[in-house]
Formats: sequence, structure tokens, C-alpha cells
Amino acid sequence: MQKRHTSQDIADLLGISRGTVYRALNNAGRISEETKRRVLETAERIGYKPNKLARTLVLQKDIRIVAILPSIPEYFFGKIEQGIRDAEKELKDFGVSVTYYHTKAVNDVCGQIELFEKAIQEKYDGMLIIPANPVLLRPHVDAAVEAGMPVVALNNDLPDSKRLCFVGEDSMMAGRVAAELMGKFLAKKGQVAILSGFPQASGLRERAEGFISVMKESFPQIELIGTYEYFEDKEEAYQITKRLTIDYPQLAGVFLTTTTGLEASARAILDCGKQDVIKAIGFDVNDEIEELMQKNVIYAAIHQDPHAQGYYSLKILSRYLTDGKMPEKEHLYTRLGILLSERPSVDGYPLYKY
Repeated sequence: MQKRHTSQDIADLLGISRGTVYRALNNAGRISEETKRRVLETAERIGYKPNKLARTLVLQKDIRIVAILPSIPEYFFGKIEQGIRDAEKELKDFGVSVTYYHTKAVNDVCGQIELFEKAIQEKYDGMLIIPANPVLLRPHVDAAVEAGMPVVALNNDLPDSKRLCFVGEDSMMAGRVAAELMGKFLAKKGQVAILSGFPQASGLRERAEGFISVMKESFPQIELIGTYEYFEDKEEAYQITKRLTIDYPQLAGVFLTTTTGLEASARAILDCGKQDVIKAIGFDVNDEIEELMQKNVIYAAIHQDPHAQGYYSLKILSRYLTDGKMPEKEHLYTRLGILLSERPSVDGYPLYKY
């Protein structure tokens, strides 16, 4: 990889101070025309390009960003927050700081709207948000953007809004991958129930749509049952699964769109003694899901790399705020990983290449 030259390189080549180089490049302060000419010629010769992010340090311009995140389940959203914090550490010297607002539940849209209004009053420079309900939040997002506060959605998208971009998984693709796995695990036949967390989340709808589309295209002998909504309630997901094992004695598979449902449904399958009959597939991983995978109740989990979602969302928003650089794409997808009972850990999983 070719080295990116800095203003310090120019200073070293010419035997002058970095401050002199800065004044020459930015036509600021008192500097002789001869020194300015030498600096500009050297910059051209070595291919120097100014790092506008670093320039915020020199200009002492603070970039204040607010992140609105759910706090539960901590094992998942804690990883997203850690990704943001890791990026924040790297950007701290450039004047970037993040304030964290939390709602307790992932679907607490009323709490998010209150925090949104608070953020606008505090006049932050930008916002990161995991939207609970894209439809209800859309006018608030658009109002914030029009007021000069760009918004990046992560983990769950805000389609048809003025948000800057989305950082997260390709939910449709994730559902399609899950369907391919289920079809192969069931040898292309049997009954499969679909259980989804809550209908307001566009990403969860897309996971279900992707799953259903592949089942209809590639596995016509698999009968789909549902979709059943459990509204991110563990007990509801548990009870739905127990009822399904009674109502559908030939049930061979269960597809869950969230970690909460996967964990609860797998417990129900185990408690009903159906672990050798029903195969569960869902998303993400925690200690209990790893345990259930090793017991061959959960056959696969799709990993969406939450740390990368947090890390790159802050990097992208900071770049936009400091030098106006637009994201390369409207949808920036983190890599998907397939976790099986033989490899239930996500340690060392590669990040999205920013």
C-alpha cells in the first residue's frame, strides 16, 4: 500500500516547522512567498493530500455526536456500543466526542422520540440511531436533517427518510442464507414455522421475506407455517413454539428472526423433548445460544457483526461532518457469518472493509 504523506513529511523535507507548512497550505498567517512556493511545489511533488479530519484538531473544532441505542439485550447492543466507543477513541484527538442516550427496550419508540427531541435541543452535530419504528421516526429524522444534524441509521434502516446512510446487515440476504441452510438440513421437505420479533422493524420483515422467497423458489416441498409475532417477548416465543409442537406433530424446523426468539424457542424445543426432531435457525449468539447449539437444538445462527456496525457508523458520520465526504453507498453492509455447532464462537470474525 502506498504511504499517505503528511504535512510533517513536507516539513522534514524542507527543514521547516509543521506550523509553517500549515500556513503555506492554507494561506493563513504571515509567510514569505518563497517559502510558500517551496511548500506547494513539494506537496505537489510527493502527492500530498490534506487530511481534513486531522485539520479539525488544528482548527480546534469539536464534533459532537449523539448515539441513541437500546440497552437490552446487552450482549448484542453492548457490542454495537463498544464498536462506537472504539472508533471514538481513535477520533478523540480530532475533536470527535459521542454522548450516549439509551432506551431500555429495542422497540421503545416513544422513548426514542423523546431522546430525539432532546438531541435536537442540545444541537448535536450528528446522530447515530438504531430506529425502533422507521415509520414513526421518519418525520423526526427528516426534521433533524433539515435542521443541519445528519443522521446515520445502524442495525435497522430508516427507508424513505433523509438519513445519510444505513450501516448493518443485508437483512434480505440474511434471510435467504437461513432458508438455504434450513432447506439442506431438512433434505428439502417437511414443515417449517416462522416466528418474528416485531413487525415495525424493517430488518426483521426483510429477514422473513428473504427466507420465504427462497423457500418458495428452491424448496417447494417444504410447507411454511406462520408468520407468528412474539414482539421480542421470550415467554411469548417459548409458548408459541410449545403450541406449535402440539398443533403440528410433523414440525421439522423453526426459523426465528431475532436472538431473543431463537433462545426461547430452542428452550421450548428442548423442554418438549423435540431436539432430535425440530431444527432451529436464527440470528446472533450469546452464551445460552452457544450451549443450545452444542446440544444440537440450534443448528445454525447468522452472525451480523454488531461491533463493525457501531465502529463504521461513527467513522462514516465523522468523515462526512469533517470534510463533507459522502458514504460510498446508501447501504453499507457488514459481512454475514454462519455459526454452526462446530464453530459457535465469533472471535476473530473479519470486519466490513471500510
